[in-house]
Amino acid sequence: MCRVDGCYRAPTKFSAMCEYHRNVARVHGDPCQKGITRADLKAYLKLIRDYTSKRSGPRAEAVIQRDWEPVVRDAERFLEAIGQGKPHNKHQRKAAEIVVDVSGEHQPMDVAVTLMALGYFYADQPRRWASDKGFQFQAVRMFRKLAKSETDYMWTSGGRMIRSSAKRCPQEVTRALWASIEATHFIGYGIQIGQQIERERALKQKDRIADLREILGPASFATQ
Repeated sequence: MCRVDGCYRAPTKFSAMCEYHRNVARVHGDPCQKGITRADLKAYLKLIRDYTSKRSGPRAEAVIQRDWEPVVRDAERFLEAIGQGKPHNKHQRKAAEIVVDVSGEHQPMDVAVTLMALGYFYADQPRRWASDKGFQFQAVRMFRKLAKSETDYMWTSGGRMIRSSAKRCPQEVTRALWASIEATHFIGYGIQIGQQIERERALKQKDRIADLREILGPASFATQ
């Protein structure tokens, strides 16, 4: 029987899981992890954009660029060494190519906003993640979707795009990309921004309750 709780399918010959959960684990990092979409991330993208445009300090973009540039530079140097005939791991090469593609198609701040939004999402909805590995795979999928070469598109007969999804890639590429994402610190920045926003919301709620107490009178809030 498949090792995933509640699944009664037979395991495959080479795994303790059934074929379905084995495939889910390959794509999403955990057999119980569900994929996330840009729509799931939309509210967090807006919160991060609003915060960074209105609240961040004048050097915020410089800090983002400082954190992003070494990751891109390392990828470029790795690919340059390959071009000079240096032996390499094909999965690390693919990860480096994706980093360079993302850098060529997006400004550092746009990359940072996406990853910070994922950090906020991670902390705000812990039940969406079957495990840390499940989150890491989703973060990498969203990062890869920033590169056009890593995205599949579906179109209507009228030429309107109705769906996009990240192409499948080997887990070794995902792990290499997660190492690059982690090196930027952007996920951590997003977690901390989310915590700050939630603290401020809690304080505003306390202020509203205090104002309501004044309007209604203390007796209205007395416990029975």
